[in-house]
Amino acid sequence: MKKSRRYAYPFLDSSLPLEKRVDDLISRLTTEEKIGMLTTHQNAVPRLGIKEWFVGTEVARGLVSHEPDQPSTVLPQPIGMSSMFDPELMYKLGRIAATEARIYNETRFPSTKLMLWGPTVDLCRDPRWGRNEEGYGEDPFLTGQNTIAYTKGMRGDDEFFMRSIPTLKHFCANNNEEGRGSCSANIEPRTKHEYYYATFRPSVEEGGAYSMMAAYNELSGVPGVINPDIQTVVKDKWGLGFVVTDGGDFSQNVNSHGYSLSHSETLALCLKAGTDVMTDDQSLVAEAARNALDTGLISEEDIDRALRNSLAGRFRLGEFDEVHPYSHTDPKLLCCESFRRLNHRAACEGVTLLKNDGILPLDSKKIKKIALIGPTAARNFRDWYTGISPYEQTILDGIKAEFDGCEVVFDDGYDHVAIRSKLTGKYLSVGKEGIIYADGEEINSKTTFAKYDWGFGETNLVSLENGMFLQNKGGSDKGFFCADSDTTFRWFVREIFRPEAYSDEYKTYRTWNKKNIFTAEDGKLLSGYAPNITDGRLFTEEIVSDGIKRAAALAADADIVIVCVGNDPLIVARECYDRPDITLPPHQSGLVRSAFEANRNTVMLITASYPYAVNWEQEKLPAIVYTCHAGPELGSAVAKTLSGRNNPAGRTPQTWYKSVMDLPDIMDYDIIRGGRTYRFFEGEPLYPFGYGLSYSEFRYSDMHVSSDKEKVVVTLDVENISDREGDEVVQIYFRAVSPRVKRPKKQLCAFRRVHFAAGEKRTLVFEIENRRFEFWDVTRDKFAVEQGDYVIMAGASSADIRCTETVRVHGEKIPPRNIRKFTPAVNYDDMSEAAMAFSKELNTHFMRAGDGFTPTLVFDTVDMSGITAIEFKLATLVGNARLRITVGEGEAEKEIASAEIPATHSPQAFTAVKVPVKKQRGVCRLNIYIGSTAVLGFRGI
Repeated sequence: MKKSRRYAYPFLDSSLPLEKRVDDLISRLTTEEKIGMLTTHQNAVPRLGIKEWFVGTEVARGLVSHEPDQPSTVLPQPIGMSSMFDPELMYKLGRIAATEARIYNETRFPSTKLMLWGPTVDLCRDPRWGRNEEGYGEDPFLTGQNTIAYTKGMRGDDEFFMRSIPTLKHFCANNNEEGRGSCSANIEPRTKHEYYYATFRPSVEEGGAYSMMAAYNELSGVPGVINPDIQTVVKDKWGLGFVVTDGGDFSQNVNSHGYSLSHSETLALCLKAGTDVMTDDQSLVAEAARNALDTGLISEEDIDRALRNSLAGRFRLGEFDEVHPYSHTDPKLLCCESFRRLNHRAACEGVTLLKNDGILPLDSKKIKKIALIGPTAARNFRDWYTGISPYEQTILDGIKAEFDGCEVVFDDGYDHVAIRSKLTGKYLSVGKEGIIYADGEEINSKTTFAKYDWGFGETNLVSLENGMFLQNKGGSDKGFFCADSDTTFRWFVREIFRPEAYSDEYKTYRTWNKKNIFTAEDGKLLSGYAPNITDGRLFTEEIVSDGIKRAAALAADADIVIVCVGNDPLIVARECYDRPDITLPPHQSGLVRSAFEANRNTVMLITASYPYAVNWEQEKLPAIVYTCHAGPELGSAVAKTLSGRNNPAGRTPQTWYKSVMDLPDIMDYDIIRGGRTYRFFEGEPLYPFGYGLSYSEFRYSDMHVSSDKEKVVVTLDVENISDREGDEVVQIYFRAVSPRVKRPKKQLCAFRRVHFAAGEKRTLVFEIENRRFEFWDVTRDKFAVEQGDYVIMAGASSADIRCTETVRVHGEKIPPRNIRKFTPAVNYDDMSEAAMAFSKELNTHFMRAGDGFTPTLVFDTVDMSGITAIEFKLATLVGNARLRITVGEGEAEKEIASAEIPATHSPQAFTAVKVPVKKQRGVCRLNIYIGSTAVLGFRGI
């Protein structure tokens, strides 16, 4: 009785188990109130004292708000944080993000901004991916260790209550932007489990991530939000709390994928697959829920199950408890000095030295004049998931402060152009209120624009009159242009101009949304639908001042030249847009070459969201330095690295390729067959995975490896043999000597960033659990550690191996494939000209004939002893079909059966067909030429 007087409802009683509190709350909700909690905007229930709740605030690089009065500690881009190879610091950065979310929750935004969207766990398997900066690189182990640390920092250390809830993005195989809302990432079980799923699993099982966002794309034919593995793997096996859809993706299952016939069907499929919260229009989801209940597609228990998962998260955040470990966060911590110091450390640790012929570090005592050139030197660029920092420092600011005894001269290297309209015969000019008219009589500051050329036809124009970007305003049809924008930071970058050559003399232009740009009769510059080439659409572009020539002149008169190249993260490649190539923009490449030709003491500084194929630069330049867009501490971190006060130890978290020709199609998700990433790439990279130089030199020696049933222990000595203190990132890789299946050439299994004093020698010990050596055994649908010899390699990168030793790893001998049990067709060992597809009716994947004449499925090490027939579950695609079965390969291949398959009434009407086979002895390779069929699976009898 005492308890009931204290608490209005049992769900408010913190002494009760979580399950009872959640169940009590759900039991008090009406059906309509439950429906109001199915989206990321969860309605208030005033009669129960439940507040309105919002799920989701971005947190990839710290808490993100785009409002100037809501500052936060802006961290480096995730790809740069991963370059640190420092999980201990990653934990602290995650704690910063969640702490600042708590501060806003308690002081300004109650009941919001605690279920946070991030980190992005998608692997950067292809450097053309538009969101490359959001990932932690191409390796599941590195990404896993980083996300474990970041999510632990975000979640907090209390056993029950959470500082915030990290939401891992985007499950899974979400590595292309073009067509992402309707495309299918096709991956077979091995790469799915060993590569794509292996990246998410550690953050859930070890990092405490409680939520996950499903991907836009399909996964081998099934949309990400209704992937059955969400429930059966992510929740049932890994233990995740709840799953949300990506923005608008609930409705895309009808509108883009065409997978569902109605939103009601989508809701039923989502809830039954384990997706709990819909990030979509609340009224659309509510109507879908009502209809699904009325038609019997779902029951109220289906809604209860989803709410039970998301509400449990709200309880664990302390929403229904007055006091908990995170209920009183000191608001003075927001953007505090200690956070700034950690952020500075992160920016410094991520700087990666790609080449150094001895020119670095710079000796300020010997340098009188530094020429700083290039488009990334004087701006601190933001990507879409960047918050607002209360301060920032550009590279120009940092170098001026670090080399205060030197003269620093700067030029951004942009061409200054004047653009003349053929219709009026006059120049584009900045008029009243910044509006652009083609009425300029002569070239002056009003008619001259800096041309920011980012390559691939994407440029900006900045007025020399007022320093403002020209932006397209007034709508997509009959829009006009105005020089009144101080940034390109917006979802739709209206500052983009796309020039297109029409003839040797004239150009045409298109806007950010590919509308035509033209001059009206009154001279006003407009945009809209103008399909025919008229004088109004034709322009000439005159170079008033050549940026490359200015750069060369500046370089020739300096002691040291630093050319700053890279990208604006909102232009060319970003969310929704993939990069067409991996080359530097031609104008930037021209800046580098002209500076080097004028002065051999030229350092190239790349500030970018992704790798570039800088082959000429690697061959010619004395030094190349890379950093991501590292936030407000960028300038200081870069300058300290150039001066030597920061000894660089950043490492490349993804392979830098020499050419886009080294890459298969961006939609090829099979990294094994496609030879992707350092694990399977057969070519020579420009910079390998894990690569980075130092101003110190380190010697590896005396490595010893031992093993037992639980682990492999690696002991080695590492010595700093230079007179400069610094960090070394020691990396441990392995290779299976004689595996049953194709395994990686190298695979990272341990690493450690270690600080060494000058001349210091340390003995390092790495204990590597045997599970790190596992692979996905398709013959039994499970992970297995294969007993055998493994080469253990220690080095400074995946290509710079200093010590190797072979050790016997305890595991199991992989048995032959037992086809007396039903064998899913997707569990092949190899295939050609076939494709994976998904059956909505059966809720499972199958294989079907693809393009080509001999679609084939290959199953290795099959025990055919006593098998007299094989029973298939199959359907025909185009009428009668023919099936052939052989064993062996090459000249030893022989046919053991063939059969005519009668037409089925649909391509997914799977029918049992028994095919007699010639008896075989023992274990062999089984080849199934599937003709024009779809195969669900088979079993031997």
